[in-house]
Amino acid sequence: MKKTFLLKRMLLFVGVMLVAAGSQAQSASLLWKVTSQGSTKPTYIFGTIHSIPQSQFFFPEAINEALKSSDKLVLEIDMDSTEELATLPSLIVLKGKTMKDLLTAEEVKKLSRYLSDSAGIPFEQVTAFKPFVFTSLLLPKIVGSSTISYEQHLLAAAKQMGKPVDGIETVAEQVDAFDKLPMEQQAKQLVEMVSDMNKAREEYQQLLNAYTNQQLNKIAELTEKSNKDFPQFSQVLITDRNVSWIPRLEKIIGNGGAFVAVGAAHLPGSNGVVELLKKKGYSVEPVTIK
Repeated sequence: MKKTFLLKRMLLFVGVMLVAAGSQAQSASLLWKVTSQGSTKPTYIFGTIHSIPQSQFFFPEAINEALKSSDKLVLEIDMDSTEELATLPSLIVLKGKTMKDLLTAEEVKKLSRYLSDSAGIPFEQVTAFKPFVFTSLLLPKIVGSSTISYEQHLLAAAKQMGKPVDGIETVAEQVDAFDKLPMEQQAKQLVEMVSDMNKAREEYQQLLNAYTNQQLNKIAELTEKSNKDFPQFSQVLITDRNVSWIPRLEKIIGNGGAFVAVGAAHLPGSNGVVELLKKKGYSVEPVTIK
């Protein structure tokens, strides 16, 4: 049970909040209703933030009603599948190298010291892991220890309602997106983060404020700004995945009656899920939730 919980927590952190370049004016809502001529029931798409302080968590009745009226819950990945969860451990380990091979001796010293002093994690125990795993381990130092996940909340609610759970992509596909980015670049970004954690906390707080105010364009603006030195991250982790999701979402929408929850960063922009579905001819309308 404990191992399964840790794997689910890791999967939440894999969904890093990045955003595709480009902006397009969008209504201030995290919940969208998608309909097509062939579907008898609408599909709802909800933008999540993968980790939020419990004190700022909100789940208005409009979201709960949309989930209740749906036939199933669809997350980025099926977090209720033990088979999917079981694939993660083998995917998060570097092949033929360690973090020491990706960083200078000084950078290794800086990262090791921070992990040990601030997180209580011996560097030698985690040096074989990929850079994004380190980010997941350190995220509580940015967000805080008392947090909640929208994905976990939705998963629990769907199971209580007796609704099946599915995923848009597999764990392997999500991790593969990270693998397409240079490991050295990911490692350097990690060192930059631990070198200025106050900046990381400030950026997260700004992002959180934009999320709680349902400002999709602001989320796009902030995350693009924080990622300006690594534009490839947005292309690979957001834009490319959005494009690959559309045929799968079309099948889900065609069947109707699904509640789809993905990171809010996937929604805005000309290459966001909302606009890509509109270009395919679907009616995509914001739903007022608070």
